[in-house]
Amino acid sequence: MAQIPKDVIDQIVKGTDIVGLISNYVKLEKKGRNYFGLCPFHSEKTPSFSVSPERQIFRCFSCGEGGNVINFLAKIENISYIESVKRLASKLSLNIDNYLGDNINVEYQKYYDLNKFVLDFYRFTLLNTTEGKEALKYLENRKITAEEINYFKIGLAPDSTDTLYQALKANNFTELAMLELGVVTKSESKYYDKFKNRIMFPITNEYGNIVGFSGRIYKDSDKSEAKYINTQETPVFKKGEILYNLDNAIRSIREKKRVYLFEGFMDVIACHRTGLHNAVASMGTALTPEQVNLIKKYTHNVVICFDGDSAGIEATKRAIELILKHRLNPAVVTLPEGLDPDEYISKYGNNA
Repeated sequence: MAQIPKDVIDQIVKGTDIVGLISNYVKLEKKGRNYFGLCPFHSEKTPSFSVSPERQIFRCFSCGEGGNVINFLAKIENISYIESVKRLASKLSLNIDNYLGDNINVEYQKYYDLNKFVLDFYRFTLLNTTEGKEALKYLENRKITAEEINYFKIGLAPDSTDTLYQALKANNFTELAMLELGVVTKSESKYYDKFKNRIMFPITNEYGNIVGFSGRIYKDSDKSEAKYINTQETPVFKKGEILYNLDNAIRSIREKKRVYLFEGFMDVIACHRTGLHNAVASMGTALTPEQVNLIKKYTHNVVICFDGDSAGIEATKRAIELILKHRLNPAVVTLPEGLDPDEYISKYGNNA
């Protein structure tokens, strides 16, 4: 069990702007010395939730919930007290690893750093190479804008045997870490880039750490290959425990008090274009209990919008059962003509 000294806790509490932090989740209005808003921990119509910047505390006079910035973040994000301390310390560039009693965070950070390098490599390739121009044309034809490419950090894996491997090696990443994260493969004594000639979508966890990638073919000559290839299961990536775009969508999910659940990346991107920002994807049709529990941390209302074909309809039925089993409230958007959401928006426009 981590034992963090009181003076370190005090430093985190005093160093964090409690009004700024809580404003990310609650619309606050200043009244006198304090700020007031609707309590995020229970349903109410009259604001009874108070934040005191002088005392660095919050309190709801209706439900009784209260505490400091650490307590608030732990409660609102449904995380442990220690995890809340870690996140706030990180924002203050305060190193508290000596107090945590294990090296798991250091180990994971190594993986996140490598994946960040890989993402930067793919993004550079898309935006600064001749191959990238062809891929950008494909994305333009799919109506994906420059703003969306930047927002979703879309990149390109080049038509190369080992360019990424050589770049990683030159920047002192170990071959073991490359193999563990599935960005390279090994055959006999040689290393090769796993993804080649593919539009790359980074996959993040709910905290914004890059945990994996999904690569999509974009050339007609590659149509004999699988449309998508995903990162294998790794120390930081387990597909059934991740929802695509959740880190970007959390704030909107809280504000709208619902989440729109899609199957694929393109569906989420198309909905972002229409102004729908509380959207996530299960990255396939098989919704898992772990994904439902992730949703449950942020809302109890789930709008399922899977593909309109027979497979999508069957997946919707299974998702409804799973969501009800976890005591959440499902709703369903049914699309005509067997279309998926991306196709539907492309055919009928952003206001469809």
